[in-house]
Formats: sequence, C-alpha cells, structure tokens
Amino acid sequence: MSDSIAFDRAVGYYDATRGFDPEREVKVVGALAAALGQLEARVLEIGIGSGRIAIPLQQRGYDYYGVDLSLPMMHKLRENAAARSKYSFPLAQGDITRLPFKDGAFAAIIAVHVFHLVPRWREALAECRRVLQAGGIIIHAGSRPTTESAATAIVTQKWRELLAAEGYTDKSTSSHRIASPVNDALIEMGAKAVETSAIADASFSRSPHQSCDHIASRQWSSTWAVPDDLFDRTIAQLREWTAQEYGDRYDTPQQSGQEFFITRAAF
Repeated sequence: MSDSIAFDRAVGYYDATRGFDPEREVKVVGALAAALGQLEARVLEIGIGSGRIAIPLQQRGYDYYGVDLSLPMMHKLRENAAARSKYSFPLAQGDITRLPFKDGAFAAIIAVHVFHLVPRWREALAECRRVLQAGGIIIHAGSRPTTESAATAIVTQKWRELLAAEGYTDKSTSSHRIASPVNDALIEMGAKAVETSAIADASFSRSPHQSCDHIASRQWSSTWAVPDDLFDRTIAQLREWTAQEYGDRYDTPQQSGQEFFITRAAF
C-alpha cells in the first residue's frame, strides 16, 4: 500500500484552491517552458493532478505524458482537457516510487508541488532518474513565502503545538522546505547542473480569524492525516486561543506573499 498522499478527497475543490488565474498561468507555464527548452521527445509529469500545468504545456507542443496516484484527479484532468484542448493525454495511475514506464523513456520529467507529499521521495527521485534518458532533465517546482504575516505563521505554529500537546507528531512538510534536500539528492544522483529560478507569484491578505478558518477547512494535505476527533478538538482550542491573543485585531487582515520556484537539474 502506498504511503504517498493521494488527492481523491480534493478533486471537487482542487482547481479552485490550487489553480492559477490567467495571469499567473502565463508566468508559471512560461517559466516551466523556458526550463524545458525545445523538446520533441516525451515529457512526463509526475503527480499530474487535474492538469493545471499539463494542459497549457501540452498546448505549447510538448509530447506530454502523466502519472498520478489519484484516479479521480485524472478523470478531472480529462474533463479540463476536453474543455481547453483538442489533444488527449496518455495517462497512467501509479505511485511515483514505482513508475510504470521503461528505463530511459522520457527526455524530461516535471514535478510541481509533489515531493513533499511523498515520504519516500528519494525512491521517487531514483525512479525519475531510471526513466530519464541520458542527457535528460528533471524539473521540480513549488511555492515559497516571500513575506508571511505574523498572524499566519503564529496561528499555524500554535495549532502544531496543540497537536504536539496531545501527543500527535505532525510529519507534514512543504515544497519549499524539502527543496534543498531534493537538490542535494539530484546532485548525488549525477546531475551536472542544478539551477533554481523564481518568479513573483501571488500576494494575499488573511486575518488571524481567517488563518483559523484556513486550517479548519481541511482543504490542505497537511491536515488530512490528523484523526477527526483530535482535529476538531484542537481547532476549537485554536479558535479560542486566537480570539484571546488578537482581541480587536482578530479580523484585521495582514499581507503575505509567495513566489513560484523552479529547479532544473540537467543530467
């Protein structure tokens, strides 16, 4: 049984919470296309999801393949592709720690917001290397904060402390926290060059109250493994603490920002 995180439960709201608006899509997809370069050989996206990256890249002419652990997400991709593209996607369901492809099958592999969802991400990287052609490239990308409101950080940390006080160990991580270990592993695997670039991505405002709501929505994978009773109990404690801590600033928005980073490893 896979211990990677599948997004079946998120299929109904994934595009609304993780999708790109048109301006961001142009920036992100343009940067990924620049990292890929001009390729006529096959490109594989691991954790292809609903196609927010795949569809616009395929429209740029790439011979695009995908694999995902979640069958419902790939059904959503086909719906999205039917609405936006005249092309179909060759897709495979599978765990990226055991890719269902032959050695050297792809010229490039893309992973966007993926490796932090895979406890055995080193095995996934080894699989990527196995199915990569000689001279190929691996691209991994994600988001990282440029500025983070004190309230967002403090409320999130307080929830982790409440979980820890109940004896629960939070093993979740994020794409930006795992990026450096992934880069080190790519070098160990023989990457000749590992280069990271970033583009301005988004800014948002969130009050302490909204920071509680953000966690309580359970739309984020870091919340899914927490047992329901423990989740409900600690969220109630978090709301009470936040209201007391911030008082009349409970509903005052604070600004945060993030950027989209892209790491290109050439072999």
